[in-house]
Amino acid sequence: MNRHLVELEQAQTFDADRLAEWQQERLFRLLSHARDTTDFYGCLIPANLSPSSAKAVLNSLPLISRQMLRAESERFVSNAFPKRKLHLHHTSGSTGIPLPFWRDRDSLLRQKAEVAYFGSWAGYEIGARYLYIGPNRPRIRGWIRNETSLWSTHPDDSWFESLARKLQTRRVKILIAHPSILIPFTGYLSRAASSTTSVPSLRGVISISEPLMPEARLRIERLLECPVLCRYSTREVGIIASECSEKRYHVNVGSSYVEYFKLNEDRPNGDGGSSRAIVTSLSNYGMPFIRYDTGDVVIPGAAPCGCGRLSPVLLRIEGRVFDAITTPDGLQVEAFDLCSQFEDLPEVGQFQFLQLRDGSYRISIVTSPVSGDPVRKEIARRFRGILGESSVISIEQVESIPPLPSGKTPPIRRES
Repeated sequence: MNRHLVELEQAQTFDADRLAEWQQERLFRLLSHARDTTDFYGCLIPANLSPSSAKAVLNSLPLISRQMLRAESERFVSNAFPKRKLHLHHTSGSTGIPLPFWRDRDSLLRQKAEVAYFGSWAGYEIGARYLYIGPNRPRIRGWIRNETSLWSTHPDDSWFESLARKLQTRRVKILIAHPSILIPFTGYLSRAASSTTSVPSLRGVISISEPLMPEARLRIERLLECPVLCRYSTREVGIIASECSEKRYHVNVGSSYVEYFKLNEDRPNGDGGSSRAIVTSLSNYGMPFIRYDTGDVVIPGAAPCGCGRLSPVLLRIEGRVFDAITTPDGLQVEAFDLCSQFEDLPEVGQFQFLQLRDGSYRISIVTSPVSGDPVRKEIARRFRGILGESSVISIEQVESIPPLPSGKTPPIRRES
């Protein structure tokens, strides 16, 4: 695993020219392997491929969707590995039916190295104990015996009390969890401040899977007394980008080649702004993911970063393409604009915005019992200012917002 750790760290220090050269060589190796060992790419990648032509050839290849992989998965699996030596995994299923995919052993080592390397940005050290909160934990803990897992679909104060106790008694140093767990957990800690419950002693928190708004991050950092960094990853291709101390997402250029495409067209988005993230995994030779459409919307940023790393950065991870929200007039609204309406409303511990099939909107909020009508009226006023006065908005005050089967609780959703 040391080789992978060194490569991941070195790649973050490459300037643009050195990175282009480094990734070009790895694209050449991957494309050559895919051409020679997979049915799908056998006739798409030319025999005269060279390192200098690798990016041009990549640009000629089709984008690959989950639907294509699900329908023709065997055509993407490499015949260079006996099937018994490949490891079968599945996506979380948050976008529908889980997608089966395969990894080779070296790809698994790379994934473990990513967890360790990017975890170190939040204070993790190999050998330190960490706690992961989520369902269906991918089997990456065998390499280290210091992971604790925990999950509840309907956490209440007694569950949060047991979580706080577990963090303390097991001397956990890093907490990895969704914002939809972190936010109510810190709310519990705030309510329990005068009781025997003590604040866990953590080095850092890693927020995963869902957007974390700035005000919520500040509350978590204040109550847990440690930095909170966000991570952008998928089970299919691993960690795509991770936040540094400057709270900027650095692309994992050591493992991924990322392209940015227009939201509604299969062509590169040269204008910046909201883009679809198209990812080529440079590490998984067992089932090459080449120009894989993640379904995620991101906003590329400008390097360099104040942390000193030279890798490309992302300004924001905006959500899923198919969860894009539209106004009654058909205009698209950015998820960030919707989420930011709750930043200065501390009464709202958690929320979910849902666009229904009929075009109306439902906003579920978890608040203190005494918040009542004033908060709901203020939320309605703000959202009509974004969606239009003709928009039909209902606001529900609920005790909790249940997660999807994947464990995620997306703040912005569109009814399918």
